[in-house]
Amino acid sequence: MHPRICATTTNRKRRSIAAKTIYKRLQKNREVKVLTLNHLIGKLEFKKIIKNTAYIAVGFFAPILLTFIWYFIRGAFQEYLIAAFLQNVGYLSSWRPASVQQPFLARNGPVLVRFALVLLGVFLAFLARKKLSKTFILATIWLLFALFAITLSERPYPHYLIQAVPAISILFAILLTSKKLEQTLVILPLTLAFIAPVYYKFWYYPTASYYTRFLEFASGAIDKEQYFDKFDKNVNRNYQISDFIEKSTRYNDKVFVWGDGPPIYALSRRLPPGKYVATYHINDFSSKEEMLNILSSEKPLMIVTLPGAPDFPELRPFLQENYILINSIEGAEIWRLMNAELRLLLNKLF
Repeated sequence: MHPRICATTTNRKRRSIAAKTIYKRLQKNREVKVLTLNHLIGKLEFKKIIKNTAYIAVGFFAPILLTFIWYFIRGAFQEYLIAAFLQNVGYLSSWRPASVQQPFLARNGPVLVRFALVLLGVFLAFLARKKLSKTFILATIWLLFALFAITLSERPYPHYLIQAVPAISILFAILLTSKKLEQTLVILPLTLAFIAPVYYKFWYYPTASYYTRFLEFASGAIDKEQYFDKFDKNVNRNYQISDFIEKSTRYNDKVFVWGDGPPIYALSRRLPPGKYVATYHINDFSSKEEMLNILSSEKPLMIVTLPGAPDFPELRPFLQENYILINSIEGAEIWRLMNAELRLLLNKLF
């Protein structure tokens, strides 16, 4: 071959090799840049997630922290901590008193199983996060935690179900409007939402009667007393007692009601001597002995004993020694604190 041709061929090969080398280096640099960019984007996304999570956490815990500060300033931090948080631990098993003496796992087994199901649902939602919309995932996880909260104490109170209403509403909207796979998948969480109340036999409160009795009252078919009676036979009695207390005491005077009559405090605008207004709370979280000590030290101006109230044998001698019966309304006794002169006079007479 001619020397010039050989030289030309050799130069072409060199240029080709050089071009390939340069291309490979450029390609490698490009890949490095892409990897670096993706890494930076990943770090930025992670920082954004941490930042947003911090905002949510502050928004969630700040109001709770403010309540701690407020009760601390009021000198009731310990009482608040116990009543709002620690007493809930015993509340979880109080609906099943027979299980209190059982081992931890046997007593709390149902709760742990339900919590495991919630974690499983969250894990499955995480795996499917790229295939499902954020709205669907949010509503489903929201519903799972709401159902866990609803069944936490296993008490069949229907007002517990309110906390699941927003999530159920969102899922219903997806069922009616979505044209994707989610329209079919949404049946699963909705079915779970309807099975839970049935399985735990939640109570049912009739609501139609509220509207019918209001229409009767608004149209003049029944008067005010009849309207109150249709709610409960004790409503009119409570209003009469409250009216009597309000007219016979001053705003800062304390009263005590023994029996199922917490509304009397609100209707009369008077406070109790202790921190509990419901008799069953005194029995569950305090004691009759402690309540009697409070009554002895605080000496409320009036004490009301309602018919059908739980037995409180120590209360009667205390009333007879320090109070005088001044009124009786439909079986409810209203006692007023005696002053020193009246007590001395009664002691001389009897």
